[in-house]
Amino acid sequence: MTFNNTAHKEKECHICGTLFIGTHAGKYCSEPCKLISRRATYAKYFAKAKDTSSYKKARRSTNLKSNYGITLVEYNIMLESQGGTCKICDATKETNGRALPVDHCHTTGKIRGILCDTCNRSIGLLGDDIDLLISAAFYLLETNEESD
Repeated sequence: MTFNNTAHKEKECHICGTLFIGTHAGKYCSEPCKLISRRATYAKYFAKAKDTSSYKKARRSTNLKSNYGITLVEYNIMLESQGGTCKICDATKETNGRALPVDHCHTTGKIRGILCDTCNRSIGLLGDDIDLLISAAFYLLETNEESD
């Protein structure tokens, strides 16, 4: 049996320029160079894809499904039923600066509604505690009356 040496020849790595002996399909001298090339290819692809509205819509849909178990259509129906605004302060997507987030109970996972970032964070920072929210409201009422 004879060894066919035509498939193995000296090549230059497409990434670092190092000469190496490889097969007809090998473009890289090592795994690190292969990974660098792969990352560069992915970066180019995702840079193009992120610019499209279909990519953003698909990403939003995937996030809603994985985080809250709802589709983008269900989110839009919920938002429309609230008049397209935050359920507390009536902020819109435009005044919020981005899509309004889904508010949910962190204990049960149940969706409560759609709020703006400020209202959603405020409730979360008070630990979703109704007594604290009421206390905060009374505090504001009391201090507001004193300043009048």
